[in-house]
Amino acid sequence: MVNVFNLFMSLTFATLSFGIFLCLLGLPFLWKGQGFSSVYFKALRSPLLAGLFFGGGGLWFLWHVLHLGKADYGDYRGLLTILFGMLIVGSFFWVRDFLAVRGMCLVYLLCAAVLLDAAYAKPVDAKLLFVTCVYAGIFIAVYWAAVPYKARNFGEWLFAAACRARVLGAVLLGLGGAVCATALMY
Repeated sequence: MVNVFNLFMSLTFATLSFGIFLCLLGLPFLWKGQGFSSVYFKALRSPLLAGLFFGGGGLWFLWHVLHLGKADYGDYRGLLTILFGMLIVGSFFWVRDFLAVRGMCLVYLLCAAVLLDAAYAKPVDAKLLFVTCVYAGIFIAVYWAAVPYKARNFGEWLFAAACRARVLGAVLLGLGGAVCATALMY
């Protein structure tokens, strides 16, 4: 089965889209600095963002489970879909705290799989920055999905000093610009 998202994904498009994502992620931190802290902390526990990201990411994940091949528990995909679907719905009732963080991590991990599929087996040395940044994001997403309160702790540390948020924004913006520039080298 061909993944629908991979049909339109070339290495150049994947690199550009991820670079633009990094730039857009860094802009509010650079622009607002500490003024962005209230938005950051509200987003961590937002029921709207939980529904959007965890619900959407859960549906995307269930779509993947429904399309498993025979070698990947394909004989049990109906049962797995029902079990994971119950787990996703149950999360909205019993694990609501930081569900938005978990949802954002879930969506990032699913998007990272599409991005890395675009870079797979391409003999381009310039993709190293792109792939490294995607894997760094995977590390953060897995960590925050396992212990989502660490996203709050990171925010407390980030906004404790006046310049930290702006430095993070500048780093993300610079990294996004560098990733976009490498897309032009392919």
